[in-house]
Amino acid sequence: PRFYSEARRRIATSSKDRTAALSRSAIRSVYWRLLLGCISPTSVSSWTSQVALARSRWREALRDAGGDKELLRKGKAAEQVRKDLNRLNSDSKFFADEAIKDQMLRILVVWDHLNPDPGYRQGMHELVAPLLYVISIDTNHSLADKPFPSPLAAPPPIPSNPALKGQGNPRTPLAAMGLAKCLLDAKETEADTFCMFCKLMDVLKPLYSLMGGAR
Repeated sequence: PRFYSEARRRIATSSKDRTAALSRSAIRSVYWRLLLGCISPTSVSSWTSQVALARSRWREALRDAGGDKELLRKGKAAEQVRKDLNRLNSDSKFFADEAIKDQMLRILVVWDHLNPDPGYRQGMHELVAPLLYVISIDTNHSLADKPFPSPLAAPPPIPSNPALKGQGNPRTPLAAMGLAKCLLDAKETEADTFCMFCKLMDVLKPLYSLMGGAR
């Protein structure tokens, strides 16, 4: 689909040019979710239901793992995650925030609870970190470690996609389509990050299982 192809093109461009559109986009996390498979590249009309389902699954998983923040701090996995988080990017005001550390702690401990093989491994916190950062700054640009130029109120238009016929004007900005508030909900950054991390780990999990290594 053209929208998916455009996302891949922007990522390729941004890797060559730090000032490229995607690296400065106000909806970069939406592109990331598309590429990871959290939302469908061919059915914009289903995004709200897909996001709602993913958030519901996060809350259910959180309850199953214990729910309470203090409970999640207990156990070997939580202890190791906390140690790793305290070593994460000490120069960043974002990652120095205890509330951000708690969000990553919950995400990683819940994933460990759902995936005892391989369970949490050192370094997984480095995978969660950029996911949470991108979603967080998309919902609140003041959290960025560096000035962020793109206003949330005026995100770039979605590229034209003939496959989206009958789903509204595909070039209409996300805000006008009523999707911005759903996709970029600051209260749901933890749930949305968990969804992205799970999709990423669907690919990487077999490698961790094969390699073993320190927990």
